[in-house]
Amino acid sequence: MRQMTTTTQQARATQGGFSLIELVIAMGVTLTVLTMATSLLSASFNVRSRETRKSSALADTQRALNIMTRELTNAGYNLKSNGILAAQSDEDSVATLSDLNMNDAWDEDEIISYKLAANPNTNANSLVRYSLGATGDAATTGTVLAEYVDTFKVRYYAKKRDYTTADCDVDAASAAAVTTPDKAQYIVLVVCATLPAVGTQQTPGYQPASTVQLVSDAVLRNSTTLSNTGLPKY
Repeated sequence: MRQMTTTTQQARATQGGFSLIELVIAMGVTLTVLTMATSLLSASFNVRSRETRKSSALADTQRALNIMTRELTNAGYNLKSNGILAAQSDEDSVATLSDLNMNDAWDEDEIISYKLAANPNTNANSLVRYSLGATGDAATTGTVLAEYVDTFKVRYYAKKRDYTTADCDVDAASAAAVTTPDKAQYIVLVVCATLPAVGTQQTPGYQPASTVQLVSDAVLRNSTTLSNTGLPKY
C-alpha cells in the first residue's frame, strides 16, 4: 500500500504543467510574432493598393494622352487653319476644329476641347473631353478621360523642336520658345496624375502621396498653314 502511494505521488510530480512565468513568456513571444506578422501584412496590402492605383493612373493617363494626340493630329481636317480654336485654347486647355463630314458646318464632335474639371466624386480634378457647341463657347457633352489629374499643360510651338520636361511642365528654355495657339505647328501635352496617400502616417505600411508624369506631342496636319482667326472655314 505504501509502495502504491509513493508511485502515484511520483507520477503526479512528473506530470506538472507550465509555470506562470513560462506562460507569460510564451504569450509575450506569441504576441510579438503576431504583431510583426500583422505589420508585414498591412504593409503588403498598402503597397499592393498603391501599385494598383499607380497602374490604373498610368493606364488612364496614357489612354487620355493617346486620344488627345490622335485628335490633335487630325485637327483641321478639310480646313485651311492649323485646326486649333485659338479663342478657347491656352496653356491649361486646348480646343480643336475639324470638318469631318466635309459639309462646311460644325457638327457633333467637330469642335473638341480638353481641360481639367473638378470631380465631386473624387474631390480631385479630372481630365475631361468636351464636345462644344457651334460657337465653341458652350459645353454640350463631357467625358472623363483620366481621374486624379493634378496638372494639365499645353505648350504650342511654331515648328517641331526638341524640348525638356520639368516638374509637371516643360523647362524654362522650352517654355520660352512657345508661340500663340493660332500659329502652332507642334504641340506638347504634359499630364501629372496625383496618387493619394495609402494608410496613415507613422503606421506600418504607410505609402505617401506621389505624382505620375506623362508627356506626349503632336504635329498638326495643317502645320504649314498658320492662319486661324476664328470659326469660319477658309
